Amino acid sequence: MRWPASALKSWFCVGFVVAACSDSSPPANAISQASCGIGDTRECLGQAACEGAQICLPTRQWSPCDCGTGGAAGNGVGGRGGSGGEAAVGGDGGSGGVGGTDQDASVGAGGGSGGSLGTAGGGGSGGSTLGAGGSGGTSGVGGLSGAGGIDASGGTGGSSGVGGSGGTGGSGGAGGSGGVGGSGGATGEPASCVGLPKNCGPDKNEDCCKSLLVPGGTYNRSNDPNYPATVSSFSLDRFEVTVGRFNKFLDAYDAWRAAGNPVRGAGAHPLIPGSGWNPDLLGLPAGADHFKSLIGCGSWADASGASDNKPMSCVGSDEAFAFCIWDGGRLPTEAEWNYAASGGSEQRTYPWGEAAPTASLAAYDCRADGVPGCTGSDLLDVGSRPAGDGKYGHADLAGNVWEWDLDRQNCCGAPWPGYATTTCDNCSTFADGGERMFRGGSFAGPETWLANSSRGWGGPRVADLGFRCAR
Repeated sequence: MRWPASALKSWFCVGFVVAACSDSSPPANAISQASCGIGDTRECLGQAACEGAQICLPTRQWSPCDCGTGGAAGNGVGGRGGSGGEAAVGGDGGSGGVGGTDQDASVGAGGGSGGSLGTAGGGGSGGSTLGAGGSGGTSGVGGLSGAGGIDASGGTGGSSGVGGSGGTGGSGGAGGSGGVGGSGGATGEPASCVGLPKNCGPDKNEDCCKSLLVPGGTYNRSNDPNYPATVSSFSLDRFEVTVGRFNKFLDAYDAWRAAGNPVRGAGAHPLIPGSGWNPDLLGLPAGADHFKSLIGCGSWADASGASDNKPMSCVGSDEAFAFCIWDGGRLPTEAEWNYAASGGSEQRTYPWGEAAPTASLAAYDCRADGVPGCTGSDLLDVGSRPAGDGKYGHADLAGNVWEWDLDRQNCCGAPWPGYATTTCDNCSTFADGGERMFRGGSFAGPETWLANSSRGWGGPRVADLGFRCAR
């Protein structure tokens, strides 16, 4: 088998790490001609021989790991509704009693006292003070015949997920409804979406930082029963990180780094000791300007515009890890990512199920725009193929861009797929210094790369390689 010279030049241009290959042999770790097939060429748009090219797009090339068979933090406890105060002692046929004051804020704002038993006793007023640091009070006892109590505002979600809305008054001053729990102890929305419009997804109306729960369970990695794994429940971003979100990171990058970030241990999987940021092994660009000079081979654009909702690509794995840390998350382990794409124990062949890939399910093979050849329009806005969403609601788990995982190179031994461990309980291979693993195939790759059994590794940055964060 022979690699076309143009293919080798293009491969070099994007900096993708592949095994060396002679004119007559496939790359190391490829299984066979029947398993892998011969690659076509890659195109480098706009420049000959890849010199100065801005985008180098792979089509059907060898992939070292392409052949083979085939959050963590819980939701906060919602506060209970604010308690109504006890009804005041009835007056002697007088006007309704005045609502009581709030109870101690440390246990949730209490509802006001009910009105007196006089003529048309007034309903108790809802507590107006936000409860903090504890659950809300119990629902209040409404006064007779009085007007509804005033609703207390809900407690804000915090690290303990506290706060409940005050009781709504009925004709008898009904007790308050239960408060909404905090989102896993997180404070506010992810930094990358502060100030951004909610315009992701097929209808351009979703939060680009939406994160969805993946219930834990046991499954077979790469759909191979020789490699079972157990994964605890975690949250995974619905969408790949977009250019617009990444630009928010670049805006904050210099100040964040000057403050000593990321700190050692940041971004660790809560059940995997030592999996966080290690400054002895990992590195980042010196500053935002230097950073911007490195990421021009893919979808990135400095100015806001048509690229904002494209998946960010041409990002190194350490840079992806740092973004997730800054954004309040982490990189998913390979087992977690593959579990979500496989639909857990359903062991789906593709994220959407068993149906063969089509252009309505995923962006792949440079066919998304319907025009022959690879162009930038073959890379779609995130969430553009809803029919291809995974079991838990995640978009683009197959196609669009490959996605970095936490794990380092641990594949391609014999027999395939050659995981470092035959069993896995919230496992990750991250400390050996090899290249990071990635999953999911890309807009420029063949349909075989879309299968949940397909794996790859490489670095440092490629035009069709991006990421999403776990939380």
